[in-house]
Amino acid sequence: MKLLPVALTIVLLNVVTAVDALVDVGYTKYLGTALPNGISQWLGIRYAAAPVDNRRFRAPEDPPIARLRLLTHTGAHFPSSGHSEDCLLLDVYAPTNATPNSLLPVFLHIPGGG
Repeated sequence: MKLLPVALTIVLLNVVTAVDALVDVGYTKYLGTALPNGISQWLGIRYAAAPVDNRRFRAPEDPPIARLRLLTHTGAHFPSSGHSEDCLLLDVYAPTNATPNSLLPVFLHIPGGG
């Protein structure tokens, strides 16, 4: 989990400079969706391994490495009866036309409950 702050920073910096919906964060590539309203979205970015089975009451672990992840579904909300506890996901929204100098806002949503 030492890499989590670095990974999130890289994700956010790459999102702001992304012209298309493909973002490379080093350990994986994320393919989001460029919407017709000028916003690109990356839904369900995994920031830690799922806290299930033997990881349930342990410290978070780095997410598994993958070549490409398609991000089309939002992160899970707080688990309730009958739902998975795989909820360590976040959603990112950014202007599709952002450039490195545009200083446009990025919206980061960490689903949760409580």
